[in-house]
Amino acid sequence: MKITIITLGTRGDVQPYIALALGLKKSGYDVTIAVPTNFKSFVASYGLKYYLLQVDYNDFLNSTEIKSVMAGSKLGAVKYARREAPKLLKRFLDFSYKAIVETDAEAIIYRPITIGCYHTSEKLNIPCFISTLAPILTPNKRFAYLYLPWHNLGGIFNKLSYSFINIAPLFYQCIINKWRKEVLGLPPKWAYTNYLWLNHKRIPILYCYSRHVVPFTDEWGKEDHVTGYWFLDSETDFTPSKELISFLGKGNPPIYIGFGSMTTKDPGHITKIILEALNRTGQRAIMFSGCGGLKKTNSPENVFYIEPIPHDWLFPKVSAVIQHGGAGTTAQSLKAGKPTLICPFIADQPFWGNIASELGVGPKPIPIGKLNADNLSSAINQLVSNEKMRRKAEETGKRIENEDGVNNAIRIINSCLSK
Repeated sequence: MKITIITLGTRGDVQPYIALALGLKKSGYDVTIAVPTNFKSFVASYGLKYYLLQVDYNDFLNSTEIKSVMAGSKLGAVKYARREAPKLLKRFLDFSYKAIVETDAEAIIYRPITIGCYHTSEKLNIPCFISTLAPILTPNKRFAYLYLPWHNLGGIFNKLSYSFINIAPLFYQCIINKWRKEVLGLPPKWAYTNYLWLNHKRIPILYCYSRHVVPFTDEWGKEDHVTGYWFLDSETDFTPSKELISFLGKGNPPIYIGFGSMTTKDPGHITKIILEALNRTGQRAIMFSGCGGLKKTNSPENVFYIEPIPHDWLFPKVSAVIQHGGAGTTAQSLKAGKPTLICPFIADQPFWGNIASELGVGPKPIPIGKLNADNLSSAINQLVSNEKMRRKAEETGKRIENEDGVNNAIRIINSCLSK
């Protein structure tokens, strides 16, 4: 059977799906993974068939408007959504459809952002699975809908907040219905369509995170599956520099600090805050300058700057992790058993910051727009001196290590496709 996986986003949004694709391929499926153009070489290096979605996500993240949104500008977010969302939606609808049709897919696994997959599955009458890196779809009383600014509204209000999933498309339903008619030849959808149901059947959801991080709740149904993380095996050809090995061996394990693909309007200011906090606490650090979240400066002796390297190689060698809260980076820091401070920028990152704190594996999250030398110094002291936090992080890491998320997902996929 031909399965096409469609994903969109940063490396953390792509890497787990490469792991799943490799597992499905090993199980005998004919797998194609559809990714943004900037991940072509990454996917190809694993010998997988790929389809390129005509968008470069790095260009998107480095736009002035997105930097403003990441810096916490609510007005910037509203203006950007009003101006760009309709155009982006049309593009997402188009390339979702083309990816499925041009790969002759007989089943699809897609992320909610690639909304055209839902409608194309309806048109072609092929089975589909929704997959997400965070629990954003199934209503529950424990926490509110992730993309709202409140983590916990309390009980029934948390559950009701998931109505936002169906309210959000209302603003663009005319675009969706016009596309359904012109491209798919399908009738319009009701404005309040529940996108978890298709052809009177509940779509299976694959939540690729650990139940030891966000426990399964009995409020969910039989089509809601928490599989465990989908970890990609370490890059066997990676060789660290002699300078990095030397820095790691010079003293106590350093802290890792990096914000992945996130960008800020003033990375120099954020870097200055971090260096001041490191100086106050007497800690060493390995810092990843990334796509613009931090600025590489003339390094003091207690700081070593790095280019992208495998987290599963580096994180076991550090004392703690300070990061942006991307689902993939959070998964790796938890698996490594390291105390973790999350400084969220956007999207589901505040959620993972709250979860890490509630688990007892990290301090309360510090939004990047509120970061200063005082609160960062306090958080660093907690990361390196709180033994209860360290033990909890180690226990969580061991539990995650014993899961096999990819094979759990494949068993679920096999079962659903055999019905």
